[in-house]
Amino acid sequence: CASSGSMVYIKRILLKGFKTYENQTRFDAFHPRYNVIVGRNGTGKSNFFDGIRFVLCDEKYSSLRSTDKSALIFRGSSDTVMSAYVEIHFDNSDARLPIDKEEVVLRRTIGVKKDEYYLDNKHATKADVMNMLEAAGFSKSNPYYIVQQGRIDALTLMRDSERLELLKEVAGTRVYESRRDESLKILKETSGKIEKIDEVLKYIDERLKELEEEQKELKEYEQLDKTRRSLEFCIYSKEYREACEQIEQLEEDRKNQSDQATTAHRQLVAAQDAFKDNEKRAKTLSHELAALAAEKETLEEERQELIKTRANVELEVKDREQKITREREKSAAIAKELSHVESQIEDATKRLAEAAPRFMKKAHQEETLRQGLTAKERRVAELYSKQGRVTQFKTARERDDWLKGELKGVDESLRQKKDQHKQLAAEVKQLRADLVREQEDISTQTEQMSERRGIIDRMKQEIRESKSRRDELHNQKKELQRKQYEKDTAITNIGREMQKAERILESTVSKVISQGLTSVKRVIQENRITGVLGPVIENFDVPDEFMTAVEVTAGNSLFHVIVESDDVATRILEELNQKEGRVTFVPLNRLMTREEPFPDTSDAKPLINQLHMENRLRPVFNQVLGRTLICRTLEVASEFSKSHNCNCVTIEGDQVNRRGVLTGGFYDVRRSRLRAMKDIRTLKASLSATTEEAKKIKQTVTDLEQQVNQILGEIQKKETELQQMIDTYERLLTDLGSRTQEHQAHSVLLEQKELVLAQLQGAIKQSEDTKKSITAELGTELVSQLTPGEQSELRAVTEEVSTLKTNLLLVATERAQLESDKNTLQSMLNSNLYKRLEELRHQQGALVITEGTSALQSLTQELEHARKAVKDVTLRKAEIEKAIEEMKAQVQTTREKSDSLREAEKHRHLALTEEAKKMEKLLSTRALLNQKKEESTRKIRDLGSLPGDTMDKYKDETVKQLMRRLHDTNNQLKGFSHVNKKAIDQYIAFTKQQEKLQERRKELDDSSKSIDTLVVQLEQKKDEAIERTFKGVAMFFKQVFEQLVPGGNAELVMLRRADPSAAPEPDEASQQSDSQSQSQSQPQSQSQPPPKGRMSEYTGISIRVMFPGSCGKTMQLLSGGQKSVVALSLIFAIQRTDPAPFYLFDEIDSNLDTTYREAVARMIREQSKTAQFILTTFRPEIVERAKKWYGIQFANGASAIVPIDKDDALATIKKEPDLKREKDEQATPATPATPATPAPSTPAPDEAKKDDDEDEEEKTGKEEGKKDGEGAEKMGDSYEESESEG
Repeated sequence: CASSGSMVYIKRILLKGFKTYENQTRFDAFHPRYNVIVGRNGTGKSNFFDGIRFVLCDEKYSSLRSTDKSALIFRGSSDTVMSAYVEIHFDNSDARLPIDKEEVVLRRTIGVKKDEYYLDNKHATKADVMNMLEAAGFSKSNPYYIVQQGRIDALTLMRDSERLELLKEVAGTRVYESRRDESLKILKETSGKIEKIDEVLKYIDERLKELEEEQKELKEYEQLDKTRRSLEFCIYSKEYREACEQIEQLEEDRKNQSDQATTAHRQLVAAQDAFKDNEKRAKTLSHELAALAAEKETLEEERQELIKTRANVELEVKDREQKITREREKSAAIAKELSHVESQIEDATKRLAEAAPRFMKKAHQEETLRQGLTAKERRVAELYSKQGRVTQFKTARERDDWLKGELKGVDESLRQKKDQHKQLAAEVKQLRADLVREQEDISTQTEQMSERRGIIDRMKQEIRESKSRRDELHNQKKELQRKQYEKDTAITNIGREMQKAERILESTVSKVISQGLTSVKRVIQENRITGVLGPVIENFDVPDEFMTAVEVTAGNSLFHVIVESDDVATRILEELNQKEGRVTFVPLNRLMTREEPFPDTSDAKPLINQLHMENRLRPVFNQVLGRTLICRTLEVASEFSKSHNCNCVTIEGDQVNRRGVLTGGFYDVRRSRLRAMKDIRTLKASLSATTEEAKKIKQTVTDLEQQVNQILGEIQKKETELQQMIDTYERLLTDLGSRTQEHQAHSVLLEQKELVLAQLQGAIKQSEDTKKSITAELGTELVSQLTPGEQSELRAVTEEVSTLKTNLLLVATERAQLESDKNTLQSMLNSNLYKRLEELRHQQGALVITEGTSALQSLTQELEHARKAVKDVTLRKAEIEKAIEEMKAQVQTTREKSDSLREAEKHRHLALTEEAKKMEKLLSTRALLNQKKEESTRKIRDLGSLPGDTMDKYKDETVKQLMRRLHDTNNQLKGFSHVNKKAIDQYIAFTKQQEKLQERRKELDDSSKSIDTLVVQLEQKKDEAIERTFKGVAMFFKQVFEQLVPGGNAELVMLRRADPSAAPEPDEASQQSDSQSQSQSQPQSQSQPPPKGRMSEYTGISIRVMFPGSCGKTMQLLSGGQKSVVALSLIFAIQRTDPAPFYLFDEIDSNLDTTYREAVARMIREQSKTAQFILTTFRPEIVERAKKWYGIQFANGASAIVPIDKDDALATIKKEPDLKREKDEQATPATPATPATPAPSTPAPDEAKKDDDEDEEEKTGKEEGKKDGEGAEKMGDSYEESESEG
């Protein structure tokens, strides 16, 4: 063990359906050190511990019967639980368990008929679980890591001899005893074998003496037998020579007959091939004829459709031409009128351009005259006003005041006029800039319209090109569809031919094999099974000349199914129905063949070398054809069959097996399986190629359809864009007219504003003159008469006024005339000519941007295509009609040729049948002669070796004379019928057997000595293990007892037979005497008693303890509580000697006093630093020092364990009415009033402080944990040492 932070411990336990635990599937993790479980009696505490023992393969639950399993399964009111399991989760952070996981889950599941183990949800065997637990430190020899109820009492009542047996169990002596028993058993068997060998040797000696006497008569018998064999040899040799001569003659006849049969066979094959080729050509012509007829019908339908299309297109072209003619006439009229309007506009514009300056000049002149006239008239009025002011005003002052008021009004009017002038000047400037900008916009828009016209024309051209490309692709698609139809027809025809070839192949095998192969294919397809390579016949190729030889050699093996492994075959067989035929599988993984080193000459070659197959399939064909040679002639086949002990076959199919048996004769090649398979392969290849071509054509058609659809999409898109461009062009045209009218309106408005601006300038000048006049009058004298100068001025101004009025009238008349002319021209332009110009341009634009000529061109192209298509289809139809007529003639010729070939094949077949019958007769005779020859050879071989002069001695005698001699010799041999003819052989055999048995006896003697030595060594090791274990347990027992009973002392004493201190306990005396007498009487029954070690001297282990205040006592003299303390000390000592990762204690403190319970709790608390403890108790001392507490509840007939705190645990203990505990406390003897009194129940201050600081030490005491780990490691090393010695 290591410290609690790095050792294996139980994290959680899950129980379902086990005993009283119906469904305990959730569980709070155990503390890695000190855990206490409390609960009332009968709630299931012991069942909880039983669950742990159940999983850990405790001896009680190692082997369960059905009744035992049923007793472990939960039985509630519904009785629905059919199985149970217990699952333990181990913390494996230190990797002590041999599994590379930090948490290991071990589960054991039982049912009425099952008992299974699982490791991390994977099925495991019991041996796997036991090995894992042994590796983690759970020793089989130490059952005290789980201490259930009653174990303490059992220890207190245990006898000395029983304690010795317990020590042996802890020391692991079972291994030594088991090996010792096995060795003794082997030794006993060896002794029995030696006895049997001695008996056989005795019999052999007697038999050898008898055989020496029988050898004399045997020699006389052998001389006569030699003569008999010589005569028989001569007879058989003569018969052999006669058979060979007859065979040679038959072979010559057979060779001649074979040549004739071969010639007839070749003629028949040639006739059959010719007939087959002719029939194939006839079928091909028929299929082509049908295809041409179908194509002709399709072309006729296509021609009719094209004619309809051509007629429709012609009508559309005619309508389009008429429409274009009308549009052209209309366009000419519009162009003519447009030219006239444009000339009128030009003339009117020119006249307006000339009239406008004159008008403006006259208008300015009129305005100038009017301003001058106004100024003169105002001056006259001022002079008259000045003259009349004397009557208006009394004084000059009043006049000046009035003049100032007038001056103020003039200034205000002058200011307003200047503001108006400034604003109007800005508007005139803005109008002039707007006119320039509008003129630029009109020019720009005109250029845009020109560009749009070009784009529209270009888009129309692109649409025409796309439509042309569409028509080309459509024609290509139609041509490809025609080819696809041809390929589909060819595929259908090839499929029919392949079905026919498959039917021919099926007819060559039995019905059950055919059904079996069909069923296998169905199963493979339905279940998608891989690893099936198909029948043998489908996995190789062979030249035509060797087909017959391969076929007659392989036979039905050609239809064996090759699979990758026997698992694949098993899976197929599981799916097959027994009534679905018969099939044989050849699994590649099971084939163990080797190729024979046969010769490869010009006369004979291995048949397997003529085949072509994959290298990995060579073992299959080696099994079928590996021991067969293909030979040039039957004679060569016979020679090689004898010389190489193999099967031979000729190219014609005649076979000679290794025994010399001949088979063969006529073979009907029309029912050849390999030829049918070759035809199927050829048709499959053709079908695959044609299918691939059809697939490519179909893909090309699909691509063309996609291209056509793409082009149609592009055409639609371009037409949409074209319409949008036309709409934009029309909007630009309308906008241009609006901009032109707006520009003209702005020009008129500019002229008007310029006139108003000139008038404002004149008014400003008049106001300024008025202001000057008023200013000049201010401050002058108020007089009634004008000054002479003023009077002279008045007269001059009056005359000027008269002149100005006359001139103004003339200029105004001219200006009005010019204005009338200008307005007339502007009205004509704006109201008539410009509007008409816009209308004509719209009409002309509409005519230009319509489909018009482009549509006519497209229709013309379509018409040309339609006419060309009609012409092509008509020509193609004519060609097909011509081809049909020619093909009909070829079909008729082919059928006539087939009839003649069929008749010739019939005659040749009859001739070949006659030759085959003759050949079969010759072969039958030859087989009989060969059999006779082989029989003679066998008889000669059976005669054995003979003298070299045997033939010379009887060469002149006939077979009849030899037979007479043989008869006389046999009569003489009858007198020696009682002679043992195997006496010599038996003598030699018995001698060899005698030598072997003597060697065997020596080996058994040596083995017996080795076993004796091994038994002695095992006894020594067992003694050492017990003594070592006893020393460790005794040492720890003394230490533990002193810790539990301060001031006390205890020791273990090994009792020996010769030890006077080994006085047996009163209740053991009789038993020991019985055992001693039995052990003394037992060796007398054996001749050689087995060796014994020092263990035979030990009779038991005694315990001597001394409690404070008393002298040393044995177990029988102690009270119940003291016995429990001693038993616990022994248990703790055993645990320290053989430590485990965790310990389970079930109410071990039930018989302890309070003082000892405190001591036990402290010891458990101390040892929990190196191991996990899980305890059940009814005592508060154990509960107080725990790290984690659990309570077991029982409700509705089921138990459940839940985590609780310390207070709940103490409360649960107090509620349980444990009468036994009260009686034990009352029966506790009073402490003797001696100075050496036991320690009080309250722990010493240092111990209490130590207990309080344990939690802190658990977190920070790394050094403490390290020391504990080193101590535990030493214990583990001691344990491993004892295990290795065991």
